[in-house]
Amino acid sequence: MKLKLISPSYPEQSMFRHTAKELKAFWFVRLSLASVAALTPAHWDIDLIDENVESVDFDDPVDLVGITVMTPYANRAYDICREYQKRGVPCVLGGPHVTFLPEEGMKHATVVVGEAEGAWERLCADFEKTGQIDRLYRADRVVNMADIPVPRRDLFKSECYMTTHCVQTTRGCPFDCNYCSVTTFFGRGFRERPVEHVVREIEAMNTKFVAFVDDNIIANPTYAKKLFKALIPLNIKWGSQGSLHLARDPELLDLAQKSGCVAMFIGIESLSQANLKGAHKNFNKANRYEEELKIIHDHGIMINGSFIFGMDHDDEGVFERTVRFAERNHIETATFHILTPFPGTKLFHELEQAGRIIDYDWSHYNGGHVVYRPQLISAETLLNGYYWAYHEFYRLRNIFAGLKHVHPLFIPRRLKLNLGYRNAVKRLPKGSITPLGKAINRLYADISTREDVPLIPVPPDPEKPRIHLRDMLRVVPRLNENCSILVLDLEGILDTKTVSQLQKRISYALQHLTLPIALNFERISHFAPTALGKLAMFQPHADRIFFQNVALELQEYLPRWA
Repeated sequence: MKLKLISPSYPEQSMFRHTAKELKAFWFVRLSLASVAALTPAHWDIDLIDENVESVDFDDPVDLVGITVMTPYANRAYDICREYQKRGVPCVLGGPHVTFLPEEGMKHATVVVGEAEGAWERLCADFEKTGQIDRLYRADRVVNMADIPVPRRDLFKSECYMTTHCVQTTRGCPFDCNYCSVTTFFGRGFRERPVEHVVREIEAMNTKFVAFVDDNIIANPTYAKKLFKALIPLNIKWGSQGSLHLARDPELLDLAQKSGCVAMFIGIESLSQANLKGAHKNFNKANRYEEELKIIHDHGIMINGSFIFGMDHDDEGVFERTVRFAERNHIETATFHILTPFPGTKLFHELEQAGRIIDYDWSHYNGGHVVYRPQLISAETLLNGYYWAYHEFYRLRNIFAGLKHVHPLFIPRRLKLNLGYRNAVKRLPKGSITPLGKAINRLYADISTREDVPLIPVPPDPEKPRIHLRDMLRVVPRLNENCSILVLDLEGILDTKTVSQLQKRISYALQHLTLPIALNFERISHFAPTALGKLAMFQPHADRIFFQNVALELQEYLPRWA
């Protein structure tokens, strides 16, 4: 019995398709099909084709074809099915896309829903016995992680990848981010392999570097600590994906370092706490990012930061703010994504219910297209800003500046990695950022106060708690819901110094923007009466400046026009 397992890719002319050089620089294998191969009867002859590295020979004789389907490759997977069906060869589709849209998948082939373990073995038995397979298979039990076989890595063309030494230790994620399908696919639970199984698998590979392909390797800190302790004697280096909780647990971080962790993919996603809350990722704390990233860096761990553009609180300045943040915090590699509502996610349901999805071409669901209607920016601005962010971050100046913070032993590897990314980025359009975006970013400020000035307190509203900024005024610009007004949220203290700096920012906005400007005083905690009088200089612009949420204590001292 001959089985061909296929991982589809983008068409060769696609700007998102990686070259052989790029694959060697930063691409590692996906284990899904190698795991399916390990579940297949031992006497079957198996070929594993990754279209990233080789094309499919449709005329090569084969009895059964299995195809893994992620959403951006769904159209290609269906095309492959049609080619084999012309030749009378049955096909099987599996993976997240057809798990969430099985009816769509069954229009083209047999579908395996969910995890392969338990379902694939039954399918193979049916095919061996009768030469026929049902239209739908699904596992009849939750997979016991102790029973998972070692993936058939021998089927990969190892010379074509950065590494094939990939290991999975856990499945699932305890979090429930609305844009992510992991929880829907694996369930909210978190399952771990026995640590001794993981150690044996690594020892058998005889390698000095391992890529752990878990969705969040530290989601269960107790298990992660046990695993990291067991890795220490192996004297390997490793990378994986995890959350910023790593920086909040000193013991866990220390063990990660001692066990050989040198790289971590971390979903930072947004610099806006409002965005994080809306995405159900409120466990990320934007005001602690810089401190937490430094803690991880101080343990010799490089960071691949992931950022999403186009969330509902993103304005036109988000692209520049994000890139400057990544530069300022010495993030070694960055991946930028346009918010994408993948089928099976809560985001897909929310946007579809709101009528905001405008494109159902699955090949556009790769984080590089705008398939929905953004809230505060246009689709064109979002796409151009995404392109701009990639080109700006991977400038040679940034790449070489970042090497100053890398251990000398890792400089060649880091340089190869970033130049590989840069080579891929060159295929993208240059992109741009808007004058409005630049102006918004000029308005952001944390302005220190003068401590010797007597201040009047503003009693807080018990229904609207505020952060107590005792020695500064924070200015945060944003657009209102219909993008017709620029709002400056003021938080902290208004004294002569902070108001003087605020005046400069208001003058800049008046000069460079045509939008009306609203000063929002909701989070002002203290003020100096004489300082508020300085705002009278804007009376000639009374048709463009107005005040919001002014406490009674402030009203007596503000200019009367507003």
